[in-house]
Amino acid sequence: VWRNRAEHFEPESGPVHFQRFVSGADARIHVSGKQSFAQFVNSSGIDYRREGGLEALVPLDPPSQLRDQIIGATQVFGLGFAGWDFKIDNHGNCWCLEINPMPR
Repeated sequence: VWRNRAEHFEPESGPVHFQRFVSGADARIHVSGKQSFAQFVNSSGIDYRREGGLEALVPLDPPSQLRDQIIGATQVFGLGFAGWDFKIDNHGNCWCLEINPMPR
C-alpha cells in the first residue's frame, strides 16, 4: 500500500514519515503537568484519524512505568500539555508512534 502512495508523492507537499506497522490496539495518553489521562481508541481502521473513524474511547490504566516515563519526557521537552499516541500489541508491548504538543 505505501509503495502506491509513495509513487505519487510530490516533494512540495512536505516531509514523509514512514513507520513500522504494529498490529494492536490504539491508545492515546494525554499529559498535563504531572497528571495523565489515558484511553483506548476503538476503530475498525488502521488509522482512526483517517479510515474507519473513531468508534469509542475507553478508559485505560497504563503501566505505571510508562506513565511515569511519558510524564517525565513531557517535562523534559518543556511541554505543559502533550498527547502521546501508542499501539499496544498482542503481547502487551507499548509502541510509541508520536507525541503531539497540540493534540486534538
